[in-house]
Amino acid sequence: MTAKISLGLLALGLAVAGCESLLDVENPNNIKGDDIRNPTAAAALVNGAHSSVARGVNAVVLPAATASDELDWVGSRDAWRQLDYGDLSDPFNEFTDAAYPFLAEARWMADEAITVLEEHRAAGRLVAGNVEPVLLARAYFYGAVAYTTIGDLFDRWAFSDRMTAGAPLAPADMRQVYDTAIVYLDRGLTIAAGAGAAGDPWELAIIAMRARAKHARAVWNMIGPVPDAPATITNNGMVNDAGAVADANQAIALLTSPDWMYNFTYSPTTVGGDFGAWVNNRQEMRLGDVYVYGSASDKTWDSTRIVDPITGARDPVLLATATTFKTAASYPVFTVVSARELRLIVAEGALLAGDTATFGTQINAIRGLNSLATWTQTAPQLPALDLLKYERQVNLYLQGRRLADQYRFGIVASKWQPGSEALTEPGRMLPITAAECLSNPLIGGANCQL
Repeated sequence: MTAKISLGLLALGLAVAGCESLLDVENPNNIKGDDIRNPTAAAALVNGAHSSVARGVNAVVLPAATASDELDWVGSRDAWRQLDYGDLSDPFNEFTDAAYPFLAEARWMADEAITVLEEHRAAGRLVAGNVEPVLLARAYFYGAVAYTTIGDLFDRWAFSDRMTAGAPLAPADMRQVYDTAIVYLDRGLTIAAGAGAAGDPWELAIIAMRARAKHARAVWNMIGPVPDAPATITNNGMVNDAGAVADANQAIALLTSPDWMYNFTYSPTTVGGDFGAWVNNRQEMRLGDVYVYGSASDKTWDSTRIVDPITGARDPVLLATATTFKTAASYPVFTVVSARELRLIVAEGALLAGDTATFGTQINAIRGLNSLATWTQTAPQLPALDLLKYERQVNLYLQGRRLADQYRFGIVASKWQPGSEALTEPGRMLPITAAECLSNPLIGGANCQL
């Protein structure tokens, strides 16, 4: 990515040095690029990575959510309609093209923070009272979130370094980004474990994120090589990754509350997110027909549609999520990983292994968070696999998991048009966009689209 880095986000940001202009002012919230290696700048650098990743993840999940059944296009912009209809690969789609640089910047910022903090460690400065060790654990966590999101939502990626072009990874090689994320989390966990009380909450977040990354990598093994190779769906779309299940169980044992979650938050004074701007404010999309009844204008929604398959009543999980999202207006939170997802990972692995008792224990623990009737494994209740699909649908709503779940479970969105990529190439995700390929000589315009 060749776009400039200029952050004035969450806490302190990073400004490119050497720009002598009217914008060169003595802003205490900016740090010159030449100064980021000063020990006193370490916290600002990591906070900048935090903000950049929060912004980047929010930006790229929105196009994927629009391509899934989670959001329906109700506005006037054709590029959103293109995604809603199931065509994802256009590098010139204005909204995927606008989103790509934010995640590219976020990945770079996280890696830069890791590099600088590792330099402090090598110099013996990563000690309490100087450069706090937990800062490096945090940097690895943010980097892992960025890399995992890249693997989840993109067919290709180029790891460029500002003005230095990076060669793109082919679709079949994108599994590597999960490997990088997991290595980052391994390293971050070691650091957090040695950081005393300051590292305790990060141990939980890192282990939970590692479970999510390992599970996502297993899902990628089925659908990720598209379009280089067709998706290979096995075991009815289910995965059972031993490492993911072990990490999920370890994180569950560390939970500080039954409904724990790690969220990115947004506000007028920190960092904004695209979901609130485009869905709640601009109303180009609204929550999908699968989930809600549209308002009279069809620009928003009046009530939720989806009902719990056991009770037959309006689902309280979806209702709470949808209401909170709508009430937040411009600044809804974004859930990165949660106790609910951890239990879903364990439940899925158990079901595939034939352990319906463990499956039921985990699913009912999730249902108990909303005082829902338990699943008893007996007719006329729905089969376990159908319940797994449903619980993932409502408990992971608007978190960037749905499109992959639709592909692996064979769930077709009603808005996907005949001949669309989502139908003809299930597993298709977002491309490297024009912002990168036209400025990257290792790609070029002629190779912009697969």
